[in-house]
Amino acid sequence: MELNRIRLESARISAPVKFLFLSDLHDRPAPQALELLKQEKMDFIAFTGDAVNRHSGTAEQSLRFLEEAAKLCPVFFSVGNHENALPDMPWERLAAAGVAVLDNAETEIAGLRVGGLSSWLKAEEKKPAARRFAENFSRDDGKFRLLLCHHPEYYPLFLRDLELDLILSGHAHGGQIRILGQGLYAPGQGILPRYTAGLHDGRLLISRGMANHTVIPRLFNPPEMLVVEIG
Repeated sequence: MELNRIRLESARISAPVKFLFLSDLHDRPAPQALELLKQEKMDFIAFTGDAVNRHSGTAEQSLRFLEEAAKLCPVFFSVGNHENALPDMPWERLAAAGVAVLDNAETEIAGLRVGGLSSWLKAEEKKPAARRFAENFSRDDGKFRLLLCHHPEYYPLFLRDLELDLILSGHAHGGQIRILGQGLYAPGQGILPRYTAGLHDGRLLISRGMANHTVIPRLFNPPEMLVVEIG
């Protein structure tokens, strides 16, 4: 597991904020993340979906991780397509652990507004509400707007046109195989996708994800955790 750090500046932040950005655990254990949380103080965790592995229909290891993480700091969770594909996703268990599931919903922490945009992949009926939520969330009230959105392909589709300070995404798994910094394939983007990792336009930050859910190996593309500091 690779640990990467990024620092951003914003006049909308009155005091420095530090959080752990995670995505795409796909029902794997995450001991490195728990150890990091014990070593470093974080204001919160932003988890952008796909805790579930829809191919195996399991989520137990991810649920245990989120339960333990929530004991160490607040956890905000946005819905990914693998959650949509699990018919009996135990949302009540996450709620009981104190994990805030932001499914087209928002909250506030440390002077930031934090929103979670729902995935509509495998759940097309969510699409109209998701777009309405994003448009409303982008309203300018002077606060920093942090949007958790599992799908980076939603950025060119419509999020790029909205006034959002930072968007966090996963889903693309870094393009699965990376050659000279270019991912080869991502769902929703196809071959040689543009949005698979790193910071784009100064406001779309994409995680390569924490695990695999497919038999296709990750090459030159280690899983990652991101520590984000905004000052």
